[in-house]
This record gives sequence, C-alpha cells and structure tokens, in this order.
Amino acid sequence: LKIPGFSDGGGEFAIRVRFEETGIWRVSIGATPNDPDLASRFALEVTPSSARGQLRITAPTQTSSATTGQRARAVRLAFGDGTPFFHAGDTCYPLLALDRATQLLPYLDRRAAQGFSHIRFQCARGAVNPWGGKRGEPDLDRFNPAFFAHLDRVMRDLRARKLGAEMILLSYYSVDGPMSNPRLWTPEREHAWLSYLVARYSAFDNIVYWTLANEFETYPDGKYRIDDGDSVWARRTAGVVKALDPYRHLVTVHPFMGYAEYLADFGRAPEIDLLMFQEHG
Repeated sequence: LKIPGFSDGGGEFAIRVRFEETGIWRVSIGATPNDPDLASRFALEVTPSSARGQLRITAPTQTSSATTGQRARAVRLAFGDGTPFFHAGDTCYPLLALDRATQLLPYLDRRAAQGFSHIRFQCARGAVNPWGGKRGEPDLDRFNPAFFAHLDRVMRDLRARKLGAEMILLSYYSVDGPMSNPRLWTPEREHAWLSYLVARYSAFDNIVYWTLANEFETYPDGKYRIDDGDSVWARRTAGVVKALDPYRHLVTVHPFMGYAEYLADFGRAPEIDLLMFQEHG
C-alpha cells in the first residue's frame, strides 16, 4: 500500500493511512529528494475496529421486472463490512462556510436524526481562502493550512454522526473563483490541487465518492455548453483521481444538461463508477 503524504504547514508533513487488514504492518517512510529527517522504518499492529469500512459497489445480480418480464443487472452500494447503503444525500455547497456552533453542528445533527446518508459540498468554498495570498488575489501555488484544518474538523464532525461526505473536488462556476479562469487555473495547478486533496482525505472511510465537478460542461471557462473536450477532460481527470487514490473511492461527475451525450460518453467509461443526474422544475 503506497500512501502519499502532504504538507500540513509550518514545516510539518503528515501521512494518513487506513489499514483494512488486521495484523502486523511494516512501514517505511521516505521523501523525494531524500531527507533523513523525513525517513523512518517501524512496525505496527492493526487490531479489529467497529468501523463500517469504505463504500463499495457490490457484484451485479440479475433481476426481473414483474410487469414487463425484462431482466436487468442490479447493483447496490454497501460498506466494507457488508452493511447496505441507503442513498439519501443532501446538498450544502457552502458547508465549509457555516459557523460551526450555530449552523454547522445543528445542521449535521438534524440531518443525521432524519436518516440522511451523506452531505455533498464544494471543497474550494469556505469562509477562508483555500490558497495563500488573500481573497481576490490568491497565491494558487500555495495552500492555506487554516482552511484545511477546518475541513479536517468538518470531516470528523460528519464521521462522528455516521454521515458520509461527497466531496465535489472542482468547480468551474464563474462565481467560485480562479477555477473558471483558464489563464490562472492551469493543468499543473489543477493536478496539484487534486493531489493534495486526495493525499489529505482519501484515508477517511466516510467519503461516499469523489465528484469531479458539478455541471462538468462548464469546464474550463464557466460556460454552460458541451464542448468537444469536456467529456475527454472528465474521463481523463477521473483516471487521475483513481491513480492518486490508494483506496480507490468511487468517482462520479454530473451534467447540467445534455443527458444523451452524457450517457453516450460515460455509460461504459471505466473511469466513472456512478452516473449522476439532476432534475429541473
């Protein structure tokens, strides 16, 4: 199991690991370029826990319709321990901007009591800027440790209530900052952003899936139209996320419109695990 580490600010580095098998694990930590202060070897024992495990798609089964007689392949979602997953998510794009005491925790408590399975939210939308610099003039080559410390806490708040997280990794809405500006949001900066998010959060077993982007056809300029490269980008980026994620969380993306093209482009795409739709009106 090869796990990427990440900078946690102040010269500190961290590696988050979720071990899915009990027993003795041998651990080797290193850095490129080589840094003796970041190198170590040790062993640890993993003991059983009560965690439900990561969300997975189970093997398909054949079902028949009582009314039409047609047969179909049925799949279901279940946690690693076999517990079935009932999909009842709630959208709260500005989750990371809510005041924790007066808004966030009461909201999460209410949704947990109502039986919701997960909350979907924008990873780059919070009360503080996720990048260095200042709002309106971000330093897109430097991350803000305070932003991610808050996101860590929100992820733990969700997990404590057995709520999953649908992390929307990218947003190309023009109101959401630099991502919808191709001049600023270069492929290198996008890869660095994805690499950092996956390294920091993939060990959380309450991630239900990574959503690449809402309304992916707004890539890369915030325009609501399906360009020739939109689907190519989405499939390629899904592959990048899968390659970065050692735990292989499920990956999805969804459109604002153009469902026929969406089905044609993604229906058999091995990089996409789930097809996501939204209704209007």
